This record gives sequence, C-alpha cells and structure tokens, in this order.
Amino acid sequence: MATTNGQPAGGTEVVMTYVFKYFFGYDGRNIEVGYASAMAVVTGIILAIISLIYMKATDKLGHSTE
Repeated sequence: MATTNGQPAGGTEVVMTYVFKYFFGYDGRNIEVGYASAMAVVTGIILAIISLIYMKATDKLGHSTE
C-alpha cells in the first residue's frame, strides 16, 4: 500500500485499508460507517475461524499433554 497506494484499480489494497477508506470517507469516498463495520465484522469472523482451525490442527487449544 505504501508503494502503490492500492493501484492499479485497488488490486493491491488489503481489506482493512478498504474498511478505513469507507469508514472515514478517505480518497473522496462517501462515509459509509455501516458498510465498513460490516466488512470489519466479517473479516474478524473469518480470521477467528481460520485461527480456530489452525489451533485445532496444531493442538494448541490449551489441552494439556499430561
């Protein structure tokens, strides 16, 4: 993002910078708090699911091996 500013056509933009731009109306976008919040929640849920799958696969959910 620092080198390309999301160009060409937002191809290198990550989800959280996209959320930021909609939440604060950056780059001439309209402020759309609801849309940005929904994207953040969905991203959080996806990351939580991926984290749980990883922890389950590596047996790091706090189960002791005693």
